[in-house]
Amino acid sequence: CDAFLATTEPLAAAAARSGIPAFVVRNGLGERELSVSEMLRKTTPPHGRGEDVVLTYLSGTTMHDLDFAVIAPALASVLAARPKVRLRLGGHLLPHPALAPWQDRVARLPFLPWHEMLAELAVADVQLAPLRLDDPFTDAKSEVKYLEAGALGIPTIASPTDAFRRILRHGENG
Repeated sequence: CDAFLATTEPLAAAAARSGIPAFVVRNGLGERELSVSEMLRKTTPPHGRGEDVVLTYLSGTTMHDLDFAVIAPALASVLAARPKVRLRLGGHLLPHPALAPWQDRVARLPFLPWHEMLAELAVADVQLAPLRLDDPFTDAKSEVKYLEAGALGIPTIASPTDAFRRILRHGENG
């Protein structure tokens, strides 16, 4: 190809190392996505009104088991210490053994089409976006999860990969 468009700097750098001119064009949400998000914000009950706190992680591929394993022990500690916390896990994610003692507070969702996934995310109090660190593959992933949650007004807790470090400021927007 004559040039490569990438959503993150690590992807552009990989193309450049191959001798291909590369340019970063960040992910964004289009008019349709923003319209659906706006409708969901207006029709979904506000977050935090219930006594329970709902943490949500919605995976998109079978590769996310390795990413989720990064936070499973911390989530087990949170579930042990906070009886009002519930966890919703979606997609192809396999059950993690660290969460077995709290299965009654862990809801499973199937892999969903985008608009249904967004509707499920809309009922979360906090979205989780774990990624393995020091892995070129995960460091090349974009911040699209943050964009989707942000359009719904939901905070994101994310691993500090390159893309998330560029947009998230602890205590301000993530």
